Amino acid sequence: MGNVFPGRLIGERTGLTIYCITVPCMRALDDLAQSWQPYEVHLLVAIVAICVAMLAARAALVNPSAYWRALLATATVALVLTLVISVPENVDTRRVAHHVAPHLHLHSCWDDLRCDANNFSVYLTCQPEVEGSQGCLKSLDHALTLKPEEVPPIYIPPAEIPIARTANEACVVVHITPANSAAENVAPRLAPPCAWREQLRSCRTPAGGRNHVILARGDGGIEWSTRLAKLGCAMLVQTHAELSNYVPGFDISIPLGLVPGRGGAPSQKQLESLARFPRAPNQPALRRWWLTFRGSIDYGMREHRAWLLPLASHSTLARPIVIAAKCARKKEGTYNARDVNKSVCRELDRTFNLQPSYLDLLNSTFALLPGGLQPASFRMDEVMAAGSIPVFITGDVDTSSPYVRPFEPTIDWARCSLSFPWERAHRIPHVLGQLSDVQIAKMQRAVQHAWHTYLRPPLAHRRTLYEMLKQRATAPYQRR
Repeated sequence: MGNVFPGRLIGERTGLTIYCITVPCMRALDDLAQSWQPYEVHLLVAIVAICVAMLAARAALVNPSAYWRALLATATVALVLTLVISVPENVDTRRVAHHVAPHLHLHSCWDDLRCDANNFSVYLTCQPEVEGSQGCLKSLDHALTLKPEEVPPIYIPPAEIPIARTANEACVVVHITPANSAAENVAPRLAPPCAWREQLRSCRTPAGGRNHVILARGDGGIEWSTRLAKLGCAMLVQTHAELSNYVPGFDISIPLGLVPGRGGAPSQKQLESLARFPRAPNQPALRRWWLTFRGSIDYGMREHRAWLLPLASHSTLARPIVIAAKCARKKEGTYNARDVNKSVCRELDRTFNLQPSYLDLLNSTFALLPGGLQPASFRMDEVMAAGSIPVFITGDVDTSSPYVRPFEPTIDWARCSLSFPWERAHRIPHVLGQLSDVQIAKMQRAVQHAWHTYLRPPLAHRRTLYEMLKQRATAPYQRR
């Protein structure tokens, strides 16, 4: 006790925090943003302002000089206005922008004792408050009785994961949301809104979201505002994962998955037949194409996807590049207003069907994965199943925030992929051309390892998800 700072003892005994005594002055607003409610901050500002005004009045009475009265009055007004205007605004801004992520982590939002007692089990549910929940429940019942040749959705636990009888008995409660729900409906209300301190500091009740997982597959993703209003301490597992809505070490990014037959997409067997490697470990697999893309430039990133068209001009006999793009039409047969001009669209339509097929273009060393309505792409699974090296171009319709690729950091994406922002898309051919044969061979084998170990249906992708959940739920850690 002799080494404990006296000011800290006073703060602990009285419940008061003495700023600039127990902590550095620069952390005063930081601590307020973490632990004080807005009305408490405003009350503090009001008290300080009144005290300053009283001290100024007292000083003016002691020294009635006009010069000193004017100086004290000016200083008082300036200080009061600074406190009234700046402090509450800064605290509220920090509360939303900076102090959410640090508190959403296993230390504050996960009950490991509950998992130890039940030896890790899960309970799956669809929230009745979510629009379209009846369809979600039917799909869940169907998924549990799938035939062997059918591919179970990623949220169905593998056989080695126990299914709890009730939510209260489970270590993890996984809430399945409809795949196409709007962003404002995709986040279920786990409980009536609770105080900020209860949500982000104690979270002592199930209603606060502890040990709850929201699995969202909607294009819109779950934004911070929706998360704060409805989810409390719940973990997010979603396909639309960007750094702007993702808490590292807590949330999980998942793939959209392989969907054979999607818009004429090849089967898994057809895709994997392309992934063949020579015996020499440092020799890259010979592929028909160097860099390819086939798809619409009127889907999500409509303006940005048009930036891919000039990449074809870098094609050579040694490194052929094919960008097969077209403008999608509305049902009535007209182009969307935001497309590139009609003459360009007509020319793209004319040449599109003359280009190689989608499966043929996946016989490529590299394949482009531009963002669409969300940064995730169905092409990712198809490209990796075919043994091509994915080249991510991140960003979606509303933001250019970097894409959190599926199952980071379990999958070492730096070994098996490349990633570019849209503003650097024009440099893709140059950067790929600088890679040596040895580097390409290593990346190709890393792609195959990641595909078969972590992403391949019907089991690898589900096992990866639940292994990550289990690791978060049962791994020992030191509480703060």
